[in-house]
Amino acid sequence: MSVIDGPMKTNLDYDVFIDDSPLNAINIIQHNKKMILYSQPWNKHISDNHIHRISNLSEAIEKIKLI
Repeated sequence: MSVIDGPMKTNLDYDVFIDDSPLNAINIIQHNKKMILYSQPWNKHISDNHIHRISNLSEAIEKIKLI
């Protein structure tokens, strides 16, 4: 499901977030929510133990099982 961008995304009642925005990723983990970051050139600088990375969406299922 796709939703609007911005800080309001963090307020959604999701178990796991998948996004490519570095700003959303930081905001989501600051709210102690589970985050999978879809790797893109504009988010390579983001590094945090609470962020799990994927390079394609087919990897998301296995990551979700692990977190």
